[in-house]
Amino acid sequence: MTSWHINDWVVARVWNVSEIRSRVGKLGLELGPTLPAWVVSEFERNYSVVLPKSYRNFLLSVGDGGAGPFGGLWSLNRSYGPVNEEWWPRFLATPFAFTEAVGPEVIGDYDYDEDGLVVGSMIVAEIGCGAFVRLVVTGDSAGKVWFDNLGIDSTLEPGPDFCDWYMDWVCSMG
Repeated sequence: MTSWHINDWVVARVWNVSEIRSRVGKLGLELGPTLPAWVVSEFERNYSVVLPKSYRNFLLSVGDGGAGPFGGLWSLNRSYGPVNEEWWPRFLATPFAFTEAVGPEVIGDYDYDEDGLVVGSMIVAEIGCGAFVRLVVTGDSAGKVWFDNLGIDSTLEPGPDFCDWYMDWVCSMG
């Protein structure tokens, strides 16, 4: 295959690792190393979740963090870990509550840290200025990225599936 388009992913449902690495390498960027299956399984067991298939496959066959939209992808351990569980036990295993965009009128008087607005999700990239890209792990929106602008304008906005979001970025890089 000489060129790669997002539609190829939709049909094949596999990561074209060499094409991804080639495109990000041309930009002088690097992906983190792939994770062994036992590391991903241990993460899932420790936090009582099953990672969305496209993200899990990305970790296993493409890389753990590195080149990606905005400031790059966070590694799995940076995205979520023991500190998060100490702060809010079963945070990741608790279903994410939203399926459509929410704004200040819904968020209202919620306290970001105490009311669990983003339970069931983990940060996969930082947009900047207090905004993040979250991957929903549990709930009806599992597998989708959400744009967390709670620290800026009190909004949460749904995005596409993790793979589509990442491949849109890869394809936009030429």
